Amino acid sequence: MKIGVVIVVMTAASTASANPYESRVLSNAEVVAVQQHIEEGVTAWQDARFEDAIKAFRPQIGLLRESQTMMIVRPALYNLLRDALVYTALAYHRLAQGEQPAYGNRAWVARYAMAEVIRNYPERFDRKRYGPEAFALYRRTLKWLDSGGQGRLIVLASKPDAWIFINGRFVGMTRHSETVYPGRYWVCERGTVRQYVADVAEGQKVVLRIE
Repeated sequence: MKIGVVIVVMTAASTASANPYESRVLSNAEVVAVQQHIEEGVTAWQDARFEDAIKAFRPQIGLLRESQTMMIVRPALYNLLRDALVYTALAYHRLAQGEQPAYGNRAWVARYAMAEVIRNYPERFDRKRYGPEAFALYRRTLKWLDSGGQGRLIVLASKPDAWIFINGRFVGMTRHSETVYPGRYWVCERGTVRQYVADVAEGQKVVLRIE
């Protein structure tokens, strides 16, 4: 497959939609609140209150997306986001079991939610923590993703000692290139409050320059 190239140059002076924007900085009270809401969502899922679980997780996922630099200094937030994403996928998966036909719209939402887990956490899935149902959904989703094409995300930082993070995960210094599944990726550099968004399509190479 031929891979096209999109150059996304991100500088403070740029007026493009790909401009960096300021990462939200959470107070200690806000961090505690995020943890409490996610724990409430997990409890709701355990009690089979799946709609309530989704409602608890959704705003916290959005908030953490806007707080990428916080996940560098508060690694617990990185793990909390994973909990919220995994249990969101599981909640939709359980709701889909009541649909006719069995694999309806909610089943697709469950798949896309688990795909978000895979894009954000490419390391080995924690089967012990999330259980066999989550692991089975993870494996089916991974197989589905692997059946399609991939793209490439290249991050080039101007600072020679820049620490690069993608979706809260440290990936390298100054220059980083990796093959990724299509989707949205959040990029930031340690020591700054700026974060960037890169959308990678199938068969596309996106070069993101951090000036």
